[in-house]
Formats: sequence, structure tokens, C-alpha cells
Amino acid sequence: MTHSSVPAPSPDQESLFAAVADDYARYRPGVPEAAVRLPADALRDRLDPVLLDLGTGTGQVPLALRHAVPGLAHIEAVDVSRQMLDRARDALAPVLGRCTLALVHAAADKYRPLAPQSGTAVPEPDLVTCCRSYHWMPGPAVLDMADRVTSPHAAVAIMGDGSLWTHDSEWTRALRELISLRCADGQRRRTHERWGIPLAAPSPITEIPAGGIEW
Repeated sequence: MTHSSVPAPSPDQESLFAAVADDYARYRPGVPEAAVRLPADALRDRLDPVLLDLGTGTGQVPLALRHAVPGLAHIEAVDVSRQMLDRARDALAPVLGRCTLALVHAAADKYRPLAPQSGTAVPEPDLVTCCRSYHWMPGPAVLDMADRVTSPHAAVAIMGDGSLWTHDSEWTRALRELISLRCADGQRRRTHERWGIPLAAPSPITEIPAGGIEW
């Protein structure tokens, strides 16, 4: 099932990833087992857990968690790109089994849950995930939304595999130097801030442990 939240994503948001959905599906590395284990542990002992994946892209996180959490009952996969959601459906459909799936065409901060069937209660997510996409989102608004729609004691997992600002290698050092030479100070600062957004922005979420793994 695919539905759009209101308001729908802007044309700029929609077009940003439309042309790369097939390449993402074909070439983007999957989520490492160690990274999957952390959010999967948050669902341990939960009865019929529900996952809300924001900026789902081609569905890599729900796919990994479907294997890691056999009892997963429902997945809400949210993305601004219909093309990305199509690729997510292709990846998830063969492994769903009894797990249900809703593909939601919306910006993460505008997400609104929709009951799967008339008269059916809206499933409250027990886990909210956001992988390699939080830097595109208005962080505080997304966390406010997550606080409104989740079940009591739900967990939020924000994951990423670094960037040219955090990965230290010869090519990233060269690219950072090029950016510093070519970009005005304000533009360089905005670029850096996009990839280095602090997770501890003002929000109802007060406990924010952080950790790192080899990715």
C-alpha cells in the first residue's frame, strides 16, 4: 500500500532523488550487521513490533531489520521520492511474509500515520530509524513528529556512514582543501553543517547515546 501524507513533498524534494533510485538500488552498500544489531536489540521482547523508517530510500534498513527481527509485524517506509519507494517495494515484497508494509510518500517531518484498513487502529511505531538521510531533514521537526506518533518507550536510531568531513583519507583531505579554496565562507559553512548536524537539537528526546562502528 502506498499513500501520501498531507502536504505531499515539494517538487524540488521529489526530483532530488528521482533520477538516482535505480543506481541506489544497484550500487549502494547495504547496512552492516553491527549497525543493524543495535536497533534490532531495541525491539527485543516487543510483541508484534512496528518499524517507522524515515528517508527509507530503497528500503535497506527495513530489509535488514526484517531478517534480524523475525517477529516484525508492520513497516512504515517513508520517502519523498516515489521512485525510491518503488525500489523499496521491490526489495521488501519477497521477504515480508506475515509482516505488513505501508509505503508513505511524504517528507519525514510531515509524516502522518494512516490506518491500514477502515476501523483499524493505527500501529504506533516501537522503533524509528533514519539511515544516511537525517542530514537532508529538519532535525528538530522530525524528532517532534517521532515523539507524537510513537508508542511509549519507543526507540529512535539515527545512523550514517560519515562523510567527507569526518572520513580521513587522502581523497577527502584533497576534496576538503578544494572546497575551502573554491567556496565562499558562508557556502562552505552551510555545506559542512548539512553533513555535521548535531543530533542533540532541541527535541522531546532527551537520552541520545552515540557510538561508532566500522562501516
